[in-house]
Amino acid sequence: MNPEAAKALVHFLTESLHPDAIKRKAAENELTKRGSEPGFPVLLLQLLAHQDVPINIRQAGAILFKNLVKSHWSPRDGPSISDADKTQIKAVIVDLMLSVPPIVQKQLAAALELISAADFPARWQGLLPDLVKKFDSKDFKIINGVIATMNSILKRYRHMMKAPDVLLELKYILDILQAPLLQLAQYTSSLIDTTTDPAALQQLFTAVRYILKIFNSLNSIDLPEYFEDHMNDWMTLLRKYLLYTTTLPALIGDTDDDSPPGLLHEVQTAVCENVQLYIEKYEEEFTPFLQTFVKDVWTLLLSLGAQAKYDSLVASSIAFLSSVSTSVHFGLFKDAETLTMLCDKIVLPNMRLREVDVELFEDNPLEYLRRDIEGSDSDTRRRSATELVKGLRKHFEAEVTQVCSAYINTMLQQYAASPAANWQAKDVAIYLVTALAVRSATAQQGTVSVNQLVPINDFFATQVL
Repeated sequence: MNPEAAKALVHFLTESLHPDAIKRKAAENELTKRGSEPGFPVLLLQLLAHQDVPINIRQAGAILFKNLVKSHWSPRDGPSISDADKTQIKAVIVDLMLSVPPIVQKQLAAALELISAADFPARWQGLLPDLVKKFDSKDFKIINGVIATMNSILKRYRHMMKAPDVLLELKYILDILQAPLLQLAQYTSSLIDTTTDPAALQQLFTAVRYILKIFNSLNSIDLPEYFEDHMNDWMTLLRKYLLYTTTLPALIGDTDDDSPPGLLHEVQTAVCENVQLYIEKYEEEFTPFLQTFVKDVWTLLLSLGAQAKYDSLVASSIAFLSSVSTSVHFGLFKDAETLTMLCDKIVLPNMRLREVDVELFEDNPLEYLRRDIEGSDSDTRRRSATELVKGLRKHFEAEVTQVCSAYINTMLQQYAASPAANWQAKDVAIYLVTALAVRSATAQQGTVSVNQLVPINDFFATQVL
């Protein structure tokens, strides 16, 4: 690294943080001008590696590097980072990202994601092998950085269509990653069984969360042969985390109503998302495991409270049951007792407005309406419960209508007895009637087919008008 060039770079980065707007703007303009010069991005990375440079300057440099990559790696017009610089950047960015402090690492990870979006895998075939080699370190600070990067690179495959070029990319990725990923998952699981230190468990469960997200990315387009052959291994691991219980705050978070989801709950959410993917896309192959997972997800659902931190887990769990209800295995829910329990223990509690929902309506009514009307709340409790009713109604319309109608009548009676105290009962009743009544709808025409067993006109006239 050229000492004079590095000194000048530190100066301008320092000035770019100056409280004086004129000095700050001048420094920003100078850095922007130099950003297109050959060798500058490499110099910037070299500077980030020096621990004697103040952390705020390294953070500013990392942000600048990320912005240079965004603007000049594959520009539609304007100057581009030279091929020689690109080669050097690719050679060092992974190791550098794993060695710098978290606030710098975050920016380099974002830059790496931008580079991989443009060049991986065709023009950066060394990336994935280099990342996989890091698994051998057995250091979960390094491993978590690696698999977090893998997740950011591979998540695009969750939304791609099945096409020959995409399948070729996935084959290349799977040949390198599929076996090491399973080995890492099993190794992590074995450590969880023997570890009691909360901080170490937190690192291990962070790894599990990323592993399960990568699992989803690799399985979203098609079922890889390796995953089919090792489905029992994977499902054993998924079930382990679905059933895992602990009281450690490091894994379940705080007990406050407004606390964020715990790490364990995020892992269990990822498990539910993966088994939902399998029942929807690989139903035949997943059949041997289905009944066990239905029982386990149901049990987990009944154990969760109404706190907002469980919302994503509850929604993904209900979504899995909804997918089962519309599959060829709908018979798992055919018993009248089962349908009653689903309505009483899962549907109704998750349709009922909570204090946090009421507060959202009072504080931000537009956001509440956006979620409730426009359908953007597909991962909320209410929407998931509605979809479960619709799924059950597909094969058990008469039975589900009969069960839910009894609850509707009870809630309307509660409201009639004390409207001020029991207005939420009527709200749930209206929501449940909507879920029962609408068979099909389109964005352009609205409802086009209705459940003839629901007296919609009478209900509207007596309860809504």
